[in-house]
Amino acid sequence: NLNIKLIPHIATIDNFYTNESDRPVYESVADERQTERRTTAQHVLTEDEWLLLFPNHEQALNSLLSVSNECNVELPKAKMVKVQTNKRLMDLCIYGARKRKLELTKEYFKRLKKELKLIESKDYTDYFLVVYDMVRWSKLKAKIFLGASRGSAGGSLVCFLLGITEVDPLKYNLIFERFIDINRNDLPDIDLDFPDNKRESVLKYMADKYGKNHVAQIGNISRLQPKSALNKFAKSICVPSDTLELVKEEYSESLDYTFKNTNSGKDLLKKYPNMKYASDIINHADHASIHAAGLLVSDKKITDYCGINSRDKKRIAMVDKKAAEYLNLLKIDVLGLRTLSILSDILKSIDQKNSWLYNLPLTDKKVFKMLNKDRMEGVFQMEGRAIRKLAKKFKIKNFEDLAIISALGRPATLQSGSALSFSKRKTGKSKVKYLSKHQSIKQATKETLGVIVYQEQVMEICRNYGLMSWEDVSTVRKAFSKSKGKKALEPFEKKFIKGAIKNKRSKKEAESIWLILLEMGSYLFNKSHAIAYAMITYWSAYFKLYHPLDFACATLNHSKDKRSSIKLLRDLGKNAKIKIVAFDRDVSEKQWSIYDDLLVGGLMSLDGIAAAGANKIIACRKNQTTIPAGIKSKMYKNNTPFQYLYPARDIYGDYYTNPEDHGIEGHTDKIKNINGKGEYYFIGELIKKDLKNVNSPEMLAKRDGKYIEENPLYLNFYLEDDTESILCTITRKDFE
Repeated sequence: NLNIKLIPHIATIDNFYTNESDRPVYESVADERQTERRTTAQHVLTEDEWLLLFPNHEQALNSLLSVSNECNVELPKAKMVKVQTNKRLMDLCIYGARKRKLELTKEYFKRLKKELKLIESKDYTDYFLVVYDMVRWSKLKAKIFLGASRGSAGGSLVCFLLGITEVDPLKYNLIFERFIDINRNDLPDIDLDFPDNKRESVLKYMADKYGKNHVAQIGNISRLQPKSALNKFAKSICVPSDTLELVKEEYSESLDYTFKNTNSGKDLLKKYPNMKYASDIINHADHASIHAAGLLVSDKKITDYCGINSRDKKRIAMVDKKAAEYLNLLKIDVLGLRTLSILSDILKSIDQKNSWLYNLPLTDKKVFKMLNKDRMEGVFQMEGRAIRKLAKKFKIKNFEDLAIISALGRPATLQSGSALSFSKRKTGKSKVKYLSKHQSIKQATKETLGVIVYQEQVMEICRNYGLMSWEDVSTVRKAFSKSKGKKALEPFEKKFIKGAIKNKRSKKEAESIWLILLEMGSYLFNKSHAIAYAMITYWSAYFKLYHPLDFACATLNHSKDKRSSIKLLRDLGKNAKIKIVAFDRDVSEKQWSIYDDLLVGGLMSLDGIAAAGANKIIACRKNQTTIPAGIKSKMYKNNTPFQYLYPARDIYGDYYTNPEDHGIEGHTDKIKNINGKGEYYFIGELIKKDLKNVNSPEMLAKRDGKYIEENPLYLNFYLEDDTESILCTITRKDFE
């Protein structure tokens, strides 16, 4: 006679995709081991569809609705982490100024009070104290070498005096309002660069300081972009990778547009009709990962605000950056930078404290002279082709030029013509021109010879020429960078023109300047970031010039690229006269090392010897025991990629240096320079190859839409010889 209360039924069903039409997409890209291939429904059913499968169970649907109505949880928002201290930010800043031997003149003190007033009004004080404590521990206790700054934090005098950054914003005319947006109350971004091999120790300190359950890294969801979606879908249905090359080359606007309007796209769908579904997985979540930098600290346990993935001995908050900001979780970006690991190793090698490098004057003309000789190998930010090409157009004369060249040497800026304009003015090939004779314009762009290079210059012009409020200036700067367009910015344009007229400038001039700002705003660079990173560039160049052996050893030990390592060895061997031994059985350490003023290659550079084998060899040497035969044989083979620094010359010898003696008609660097048909020899390493189409949208635009019927394909490939990359172009017309 037990009175058993029956549990009501709830409508449910397994589902693997949203709509029935998604079945071919799901079955094409789902993991083969996990794919459910069933004849029954696998999509989210409508009520009518469900009742067809389970008639007379309307009550189960009502139960489902009841459960749904209960699912109204709203995540709580975190309160700011409170730091227990009796020290005020002002006191810490004054102490920091004294420690830096910086006199707080009227100008500095006025700036300091302005910054502190805004920080306190927005209740950011504890945020700055948390970051200050972390940086102080890193620099003073853990002896970690941090970067000068990153992002817009370099525009803050408070950050400089607290030791969070190493950039004096007044010295370089950096704007505080670029750092803290006065229109918003969410926390500013203080991004910090640490040596990439020291980040974990910082994360551990924060967990120990605030409690393991109060600290976590930010999660990240990687989503499929058009070309990655194309790759994933092609792989799942076994489309040869070569078949995709032309589709990627001709890609324009969207996958659907490419499939319908390009020959390669049409051909692909003809051979593989199911590739049309690739469009359906764009922006689909691909995999979860850890944010490269984001670290969260909360007042309570982070699990009070979000889920935590604690697998793999890590604590990863299951929220992305935007969600963390919405929940008001304190976020600090702790980034790892390889160059800082290199600089840290050099400082240790030459027995100097980290503070010595921070205080190094940035004025040594010999450093700039070295860079002007195109000795860029191993120098932070300076190894790229665009930067080197730009540096050849004008001479780097001072530290500010390093910052300018890093801002100009990016694709969008190079294409805009700003880099060319600056180069011509810098070399005297054209006169310096300003957008207006008004003093505010000259003051804002004097350093860059009248060319607008930095976002901060736009802000200065809006503020001092257009007489706009800082609130409007901040809004405009963000709108420019996001390319919102002229219509969205019309209200601010009116304010800008009104302010310019009040400044006794004509409406026509003001309209002209506004259009220029609107056009350039999307690709201009953050000056605070450029200055901070130019410091790292200077430091690495300084070490390369004055401590080449230590620089080479540290750089090679952190290198992930054999080609760049060989280029650096060639440079330092030729110009710094350092002596290089690729490998020595008796003295080689685990990695590159310095022995009797020689640069000696490491055991791990040998084929077949990893960390464990290298450790075994070193232990056997120390204990004077026999090295195991298997490892010993690899040592005696002496097979290292650094055996030949000039492989074309060293391996091919006379064929390379004197080809005429062997019946070869001399050197040529481009196929188009070859006359006639025949047999040709290329001595070099194939680095890269790209199949191109002269009828791609980009190429058609350059020819005003003129279509070429015959031989549309050509191949670009890069051969690396002992000097530089040689671009070779082959078309079907040249070689059958």
